[in-house]
Amino acid sequence: MEFYKNGARLFGKLLTTDNRYAKIGMIILHDLSFSKDQWKGKIYAPRRDKLYSVSITPGDDTMELLVTAGIFKKKLTWKKVE
Repeated sequence: MEFYKNGARLFGKLLTTDNRYAKIGMIILHDLSFSKDQWKGKIYAPRRDKLYSVSITPGDDTMELLVTAGIFKKKLTWKKVE
């Protein structure tokens, strides 16, 4: 992930991926804002071609993501790759 600011919002684009639907350089995280130790915004799901709500809790070498789609929620852990 490479993060960058556009105005007051943060975005994230892929630098590497093992997801066959995602492409390098694709913007996955959209319109993130920081509140109460979390980033909140949208995450793009390339396989479904949809944006979903996401809450991100950063750690030292990980990010915990809670993705919400209607009444469904899924928790993911992304690890830092060097």
